[in-house]
Amino acid sequence: MTTSLADLRWHWGSAYEFSYSHGTWSAHPVDAPAETLRADSAEALLTLVRRDRLERQSRRSLKHRSRSLQ
Repeated sequence: MTTSLADLRWHWGSAYEFSYSHGTWSAHPVDAPAETLRADSAEALLTLVRRDRLERQSRRSLKHRSRSLQ
């Protein structure tokens, strides 16, 4: 599978801002723009984005559960 900047933006553009500069692919989560994911290829960045998204969803789920227990 070959991933391009356009592919990343198409599939993940509502959650991340993507860029490519000087051989580095990067993504900034829309809900945490100070955080940056960096990779040497689009495929590697896609893997980081997927992992990051799962972690963010897990944290939100845990926060929601802890609030409902209070």
